[in-house]
Amino acid sequence: MSFGMALSLFEKGHYPFGAYPKSACSSVLFPGCSMTSQFPRTTDALVGLCRHMGMGVAYDCCAMAVASSGKAERADRILARIRERLERVGCTEVVLACPNCYAHMAGKLGIRCISIYEKLLQWQEGPQAGRLAGLLSEERPHLRGALFTPCPDRARRVWESQVRMLMDMGEVERLRGVPCCGLKPGIAEKGAPIARKLDEAVFVKAAGRVLYTTCASCAGQFARMGYAGQVRHVLGAYLGVDEAPDCVRAIPNRARRKFDRNLEPLEERR
Repeated sequence: MSFGMALSLFEKGHYPFGAYPKSACSSVLFPGCSMTSQFPRTTDALVGLCRHMGMGVAYDCCAMAVASSGKAERADRILARIRERLERVGCTEVVLACPNCYAHMAGKLGIRCISIYEKLLQWQEGPQAGRLAGLLSEERPHLRGALFTPCPDRARRVWESQVRMLMDMGEVERLRGVPCCGLKPGIAEKGAPIARKLDEAVFVKAAGRVLYTTCASCAGQFARMGYAGQVRHVLGAYLGVDEAPDCVRAIPNRARRKFDRNLEPLEERR
């Protein structure tokens, strides 16, 4: 294991940048550490939207990487701590913006977990549709490019289906027959040349088009590996934020969330 991987694993196992709401909130957005690292402006826009829709916000790391490294007991303790802090504010629903967080937390956290896309669809089709529309740009995005589906969503493609129901993605081709981005622990441990070979196979299929994904970790990996086209997160596209992965400032981006005071549902402050 490289020094960089060991340092990252230590941080995720002792995450120092957590922050939770203090007032009561039944539904809480959990962006995940990768989203806050790579897409700070998209995170800000998403947080603002969710708070206006009556949700609280929690910043933490789900510790999936800790579990994948063989430290299951440590990962279970982290989930227990997350659950305790969420239950403290009366949370009965966690809304996840990261497919890795969802794969690790759903069914284990002890609190109902749904994707941010499912929540957006609920708002769009339910009694809060008018409020949601008022918070979004009137001009909805029309996307063109290629879509990379992260590993946790490949078996059932639930997140991808939700995204396609939410936005016009008729001209966004799903990349088929492509490998993992290379961040799975078992792959990453083999070194950067192996990961680069996998990513280059993705880049060939993307063929210079805008490369969308629902996974901030994958997006950051593609940017670091030098994809010549644009790499974008679908949430940024939905929210009207044109943002590339911010790999250079990833640590400061997530660190500043520790001091974020915009965690409470705005409705509950009235």
